[in-house]
Amino acid sequence: MKAMIEWMARNSVAANLLMIFIGVSGFIAITTVTEEVFPEIELDRISITVPYLGAAPEEVEEAVVIRIEEAIQGLDGIKEIQSTAAKGSSNRHG
Repeated sequence: MKAMIEWMARNSVAANLLMIFIGVSGFIAITTVTEEVFPEIELDRISITVPYLGAAPEEVEEAVVIRIEEAIQGLDGIKEIQSTAAKGSSNRHG
């Protein structure tokens, strides 16, 4: 590191050219990079969580899980459905 600093001190033209190159590169980067407040993204997963307090897993499956599965099976783009029924809640991933 010390040798590089000494070389730059002896070769001021090279140091100035390097600074100009870094400055121009930074300016080009700033003007070409696009930044979006809300970029468009494509979500390929969805998660549905339904709380059903005090219900047994069997009750949750019958009252919530099966009904949600039947409702979303007809939607376009649904390839796979994963379900979890637990005490007091159910989770649906598609």
